[in-house]
Amino acid sequence: MKKIFIIIALLAGHFAYSQPGFQGHRFLILYDFNVSPALLNYNAQGEKGFTSFNLIHQVKLEYAWRRKINIGLQGSYDKTSLNVTSYGDESRPIKSSNLGFGLYAKRFSSDDANLAPRGSYFQFGIGAQHVSIYDERDKKNLHSYIGNFSVSCGFGKQSILYKRVMIDYGILFSLNSAVLFPIKEFFSEYSSSSSSSTSSTYDGTGELSMDYIDDTGKLQKQATFTSLAANVVAVKIGIGLLP
Repeated sequence: MKKIFIIIALLAGHFAYSQPGFQGHRFLILYDFNVSPALLNYNAQGEKGFTSFNLIHQVKLEYAWRRKINIGLQGSYDKTSLNVTSYGDESRPIKSSNLGFGLYAKRFSSDDANLAPRGSYFQFGIGAQHVSIYDERDKKNLHSYIGNFSVSCGFGKQSILYKRVMIDYGILFSLNSAVLFPIKEFFSEYSSSSSSSTSSTYDGTGELSMDYIDDTGKLQKQATFTSLAANVVAVKIGIGLLP
């Protein structure tokens, strides 16, 4: 009888150890605060340079699907400024408000100490954004669209404090559909049969005159490039809860 109890205890311990999650907690709610340098884009304050930064807010819901794998849903929000010139000395701040959504997975390292959702991990995700471009001075919406489709990857580490609180930190890399603009423009010019075409090629990276403020195509291209520049590399710090 004693041997039977020992075998049952060993099996129960092995079964509990093999289950994903931390002490029975398989869900995780996270808030991440991402910071990236505004070297190629203007941030929410209209600033650009080595001392200017983009701030991206993210809310996540993760699930421990396997012992080494977490899957999750995320929502994000950030704001940037477009590179639009003004008439004379008139200030016309044009902003891009970006509401993102996506799916991601985290693969925790093979070290036995790393059991989802705790330890070092590699992350891969896909996403998109709902973008609203507006004139901040006149509170006028200029253009809205769903796009900026992106892929991301990164590395990080999650630690558990007091059996309920999760600390998450790492680095993320992201590319969106703006990387295709130069390719599209190249084929657009190559396939053009009219040398006198007045169609202007614009890849979203250059300054845009207020003369084109009603050109939603150009506004959308610049907003997409700005989002790419703001998210191409970011450092994240997050805090979460095991409900």
